[in-house]
This record gives sequence, structure tokens and C-alpha cells, in this order.
Amino acid sequence: IENPIANLKNNPFDYIDKINGYTFGRADSIFIANGGNETDSGRIIAAISSSITSHCNKTGDTCVLKNHVKNLCEQLVGFNIDNFIQYYDQAIADKQIYECNEYVQTKEYYYTEVGIAKNVLMRMDAIIQKFVLLSFEK
Repeated sequence: IENPIANLKNNPFDYIDKINGYTFGRADSIFIANGGNETDSGRIIAAISSSITSHCNKTGDTCVLKNHVKNLCEQLVGFNIDNFIQYYDQAIADKQIYECNEYVQTKEYYYTEVGIAKNVLMRMDAIIQKFVLLSFEK
């Protein structure tokens, strides 16, 4: 990375969970100290993702009920977010979060679960193929 200090100062939310121990709180402190607007879309989208991750880390879950996301995010930023649904929809469009059956996951949890599901399907397919072959051998 060229000029990492300037990059971190200008884009503090880009490094959440990429640097060990670097959290939304630290990124937010840098952002606000450098004159960032508390309703900046990048900040709110980062807060949405971070609030889901934080909740999942505390509970051991990999997702959050959709109707809880706004409250979790507002607790993290410390104020009521007007037009929350616009930020939420943008986080989905940006593939920062994924929604399925009224549950929401961060991209990290989503891709982990997709990988697990693919592995399970591959193993189940192998088992089915084994039984098909055994049934023809009889």
C-alpha cells in the first residue's frame, strides 16, 4: 500500500477486520477526528456491517434478524438514523451484507456458510453416487 497512513486517514472504514484489533470504534474515531460527517453513507454502511459482526461474535450466531439490524446499528453510532433503509439497501447492493428469509449476514459469514453448504452438497453427492454404484453391483 502506498502511503498507508494517508490511506488509513482518508478511508478508515476500509480496514475494519483487515487489521488485527482495528474495529469500527477506532475507524470512527479517525473519521470523526478528520472532520467526517456522522451521517456519511460509508460510515453508516460500515456501522451496519460492524454491528452485525459484533452481535454475532457475542451470541455465536452467524446472522441477525432483519428487524434488529437498525437498532444494533443505532446503538453503535449513538443516534437515530433517518432513512436507515436507504443505507441498508446500499449495503446489500454493495454486497457488504446479505439478506435471506428475514435474516441478515455480513459478507464474511455469508461466504463461509456458502462454502460449508457446497462442501456438504459435494459430500452428499459422493455418498449418493456410492449407493447408486452399490445398488447396481447387487
